[in-house]
Amino acid sequence: MTQQPKPTRSQQREEARAKAAVLRAERAKGDRRKRTTKRALIIVGALAAISLVTVLVVNAAGSGSNGNNSNATPANFNSTGGIKIGTGLKAFTKDFTPTPSVSKPVSVVIYEDLQCPVCHQFEIANSAQLQSWVSKGQVTIEYHPLSFLDGNSQNAYSSRAGNALMCVGNFAPDQTFAYNNILYQYQPAEQTAGPDDTALINFMANAGVQVTQAIRDCVTKKTYGNYLSKMTAYEMTHKAIDGLTTPDHTPTILVNGAVYAWPQSDADYSNPAPRFAQTITAALAKN
Repeated sequence: MTQQPKPTRSQQREEARAKAAVLRAERAKGDRRKRTTKRALIIVGALAAISLVTVLVVNAAGSGSNGNNSNATPANFNSTGGIKIGTGLKAFTKDFTPTPSVSKPVSVVIYEDLQCPVCHQFEIANSAQLQSWVSKGQVTIEYHPLSFLDGNSQNAYSSRAGNALMCVGNFAPDQTFAYNNILYQYQPAEQTAGPDDTALINFMANAGVQVTQAIRDCVTKKTYGNYLSKMTAYEMTHKAIDGLTTPDHTPTILVNGAVYAWPQSDADYSNPAPRFAQTITAALAKN
């Protein structure tokens, strides 16, 4: 076997320098890969942060009165979900209190489901007289829309109409009384389809509401649907007013804080106007 000659010191130094150069090149290549990876991670992180901010901004924008947001609360409604109407059919708001014509107007509070047939009977029979009393400043009326009768409608009229009434209360509170009455005029028979969203919006114009894109969106996006459900659950499981038995049916009507008792005879039940008028007249005399 032929023995390879031993490298000279000069050759050994050249080989060492060559190996060192290769190692430096590999190290530099590795450093470049690390820097590239780091930059990519930074870019990905920045994009993720931008996406998160975008989501937060969109969600924040949706939390207003015309956004489809689970926490949306209609303006002009009190802590238990009621909107109060006074003299001239003007709503009580944080900036305005209607001036009554008597020292102590009679307070009427109505818990209603806009799909409720008995609510319809009461509204149609008494709305004209209520309008007169409230307009003159003798009575205040506070509506508490509830929604638990969607199962009696083919297109969820109860919750859609309740939401639409809250949209009016938010954007055009002084038209609440008129719009509430119109919704009852078009209440569908049980187990049938009620007016669709386009019709609910058109009714607003009939009630004197200036129909804007914001209020259209409020109806079509059902902005206050979650709020309506929450208030319905609250009223059905809590005492709405101190000392009041839980409203377990609609309508539940309070006159000066006392529950208005429904008549016992079928004749009065089917035509509740005379008896309710007597109750209010008596209350006005006491006040």
